[in-house]
Amino acid sequence: MTHRTRHPRKPRFAESVFPADVPLLFAMQRAAKLLPAERAGHLAPIQMAFDAFRRGLGSEAHWRALADAMNLGCELAERHKIASDHLPTFEAGKAALAAVIERQQAGSSWTLRGTEIADIDLAVFIHKVQLDYCSRGEFSATVTTVIARYRGVLAGQVPAGARVFTTGASSAATQESAHA
Repeated sequence: MTHRTRHPRKPRFAESVFPADVPLLFAMQRAAKLLPAERAGHLAPIQMAFDAFRRGLGSEAHWRALADAMNLGCELAERHKIASDHLPTFEAGKAALAAVIERQQAGSSWTLRGTEIADIDLAVFIHKVQLDYCSRGEFSATVTTVIARYRGVLAGQVPAGARVFTTGASSAATQESAHA
């Protein structure tokens, strides 16, 4: 009588394509903090835009970068409760951006005033702190929410209390505080 050796079982198709630990790995990646390179990649255009405004060389592109940062900061504070006590800081930053674009549309330049520079400087600093404590999943959900809000505004679905500023060929929404 011959002795049969037991061969390992071939993995099923589903096991080979979707290993059992994939959901766990996905959850771990979403729960992980942003990498320094990811934070730097997000903050570089914001810091460059703020530096340009501080030197008096602001432009539409710089304004949009700062408006995006204010909207992301507000969303992180409201939805994910990251630096939620600084929500008025982001509202002040949005008000400063609203003031500069209103002056620019009235024929003036893209120049911030002293108090507006201070408001945006603090908001940018708080946004940096938010990113230090933000997970990848929270950041991804925030970006998705803000992009969906922008698309809604472009499609004509303006949320109550929002102010929409049209610059060039694009639009950007800045949310006014319900408290102001």
